[in-house]
Amino acid sequence: MVTILKENTRGNRLGEQFANAITSGAERGMKFAEELALERDKAQQEFELFQKYFGDKVGVAPSPTEGMGEQLQQTGQTAQSTQKEPEETALSKAWKIKKYPEVMKAQQEEKKTDRKKFEADRTYHTNRSSKFLDSIDATANGIPEREIALKSAESGIKSGQMSPLGGDFWAAITGINAFKSASGAQLESAAKVNLIGSLERLGARPNQFIEKVSNSAFAQAGESEEAQTAKILLAKSVLDLDKEKIRLTHQIANEDREKHGFVKEDVSSRVDKALQPIAKERMNELAFSLQQNIESDIGIPNLSKNATKPVMKGTYLTPEMANVLKNALISAGKPEDDLNKMAIRLGYDIPSSEFLEKMGYIKE
Repeated sequence: MVTILKENTRGNRLGEQFANAITSGAERGMKFAEELALERDKAQQEFELFQKYFGDKVGVAPSPTEGMGEQLQQTGQTAQSTQKEPEETALSKAWKIKKYPEVMKAQQEEKKTDRKKFEADRTYHTNRSSKFLDSIDATANGIPEREIALKSAESGIKSGQMSPLGGDFWAAITGINAFKSASGAQLESAAKVNLIGSLERLGARPNQFIEKVSNSAFAQAGESEEAQTAKILLAKSVLDLDKEKIRLTHQIANEDREKHGFVKEDVSSRVDKALQPIAKERMNELAFSLQQNIESDIGIPNLSKNATKPVMKGTYLTPEMANVLKNALISAGKPEDDLNKMAIRLGYDIPSSEFLEKMGYIKE
């Protein structure tokens, strides 16, 4: 076998050295390109993670991999080229010194602080608002009994079976139930049912004194129909206000829970403030109804005899009393147009047509 030896000339040696330099430069270039690509991928992942958690707080920052494509192109041109450092941004600097764990830790600490503050506020407000809410719940528990009692009492009073000195009166005096009428028994039962509901509202335990006071404020057998009606009107007015207070409390408490996560300690004062216009309206309605009841007790003949006498200031002028005054003007030969002037001079308050309509009077 014949071996052909290459001529060991100076040109051959230079060619080999040149070929080795090119091969070595290409290998280093490819290795650098791979490392740079890995760094780019890593930086892009970190950037996306940072933007996911904090992008809405720090604003949109330029990608830390921006400009790396140009460097990759430059890398293949020569093996002897050196890497050009990309321009650092605030975001890339943060990642370079590993700020992300610190930011995450700070955010967690902030959440813990906020939670502690929320729990402290909730405890403070709940301790003060819970007593008021408990009292409202107690009042609400007694509402059904009070409603049943009032309806039953009204039915018994309107039956006409009871009279001031009738059998129910003597049954109460003698204790002999044989004198008692069906309406009298109905009214007595209504008073006891109302007592049960009232005790829930007052949060009191039944005893003889409380029962006596509660029953005396409720319609009783042996009283005139007008006296019984007056007590029922008062009881209904108080019941209506209690129902409105319960409604407002639930409304305001639910709004607090949605907004703050708990009911604030000033809930009672806010409920009272919201209740004031409603209470004023109910008081006006009660005053009007009581005036009607009084006039019904006095009777039209007696009202006519005293038509021109002054009344307590603020007394509502009912349509019935307006007719009495109108007849008094006609009898005196004065024009009917003087009715309002006369009523105001006597001390009456003249209700609006809207108020009268609300009280059951139809507009003519």
